Amino acid sequence: MWDSGIHFKVYREIVEGKVKLPNLSENTMKIRQILSNPNYQMMDLKSPLSANPELAALILQTANSSQYYGIAPVETISEGIIRLGSEQVTSLLLAHSLKGLFLSGHLPSQHLIRGLWEENLQIAALCSAITQRIQYRDRSFAEDKALLAGSLYHIGTLILLGYLYEKRLPQPTGAEVRRIPEHIATSIAVILAKTWHLDDELIECARNRNSYNVRRPGPVVLQDILDTAVVIHKHHHHGDCSVPSLADCHAFNKLQTHHLIRDSANSFFGAVEAHAIQILKEISRNLKS
Repeated sequence: MWDSGIHFKVYREIVEGKVKLPNLSENTMKIRQILSNPNYQMMDLKSPLSANPELAALILQTANSSQYYGIAPVETISEGIIRLGSEQVTSLLLAHSLKGLFLSGHLPSQHLIRGLWEENLQIAALCSAITQRIQYRDRSFAEDKALLAGSLYHIGTLILLGYLYEKRLPQPTGAEVRRIPEHIATSIAVILAKTWHLDDELIECARNRNSYNVRRPGPVVLQDILDTAVVIHKHHHHGDCSVPSLADCHAFNKLQTHHLIRDSANSFFGAVEAHAIQILKEISRNLKS
């Protein structure tokens, strides 16, 4: 029987700064710092990008994708960054770094932890698919930022379990993980998001990861996309009747009210589900490469 008090002890140690949290690489932090300066020069990015050829290739690939394709294909990293913009490049960088951080040997091969990370990827893929579904009507939502918001869903629990695994402390069962208080997993996720200097919108997504029952007035925000993805994942994938159906989801109804979606709940689910499967395959293929 797992001692449920362990998660409170680890939580306190994380809050008090006694636990070393996974961090982004020095190169990643350097690129983010450069991009955060509105007056940055392309030459400033030459050295850190040359040290990260995978990211450089990803920038070119994204800039030449159907979503961003212009009159002619871009052939240089500088052209790719100009086409995408610094905010989109930053989102690409973070999503790419998060993927590498947790799926390149740093994450234990323990079954429970792997299962949670796979759920993260599923929710991330749904966030990306939803964003692309509304992209042609509203280009203000960055697909990779939505992907990152989904990737943060279980991050607090993953850090907690990873620490227990590393210290050879008793591991909870799947049922016991589901009973870990929401505020603990959420607080750890927020601490990590702030440590990584993620923007306020992503921090709010980490803080409100299960807020699908909350009605939010005003314009559509990234949280609405995450809430819709979580409802699809929990209710429609896992049959969780404690979660509203897509038709009753406040966030989905908000997307319809703002005319970002004209589909019925059933047709939207079918389209997003099919697209998310393809995105998940692409993510899995990239992880193996």
